Amino acid sequence: MFLDHNTTGDGTLAALQLLAIMIKKNKPLSELATIMSTFPQVLQNVRMASRIAPEHIPGFPEALEKAEGKLGSRGRILVRPSGTEPVIRVMTEGEDEQEIATIADELCAVIRRADRG
Repeated sequence: MFLDHNTTGDGTLAALQLLAIMIKKNKPLSELATIMSTFPQVLQNVRMASRIAPEHIPGFPEALEKAEGKLGSRGRILVRPSGTEPVIRVMTEGEDEQEIATIADELCAVIRRADRG
């Protein structure tokens, strides 16, 4: 997002900004992209009986804090409710695909237990 130009995400604006950087640096995108490392990513969706914010799910904030502590600076976790359906999306990203899959599974299990409960 480029808040000095627009208040929402805009793919065309992002593309133009990227082209401007390529011109300014006089380098192709393939060369500029070498500064970025990519990591495996896991995305799981948990369908809920009704909409609820993740922070209001009993035990979830503590589980999230524990998971973030386990992952440390080797990845990231993003949890958010869907804007269009009663679903909570859990995305984990990190160096070790098995570790992030396990973390995503654990967080989703907490959400599912609360939804049954």
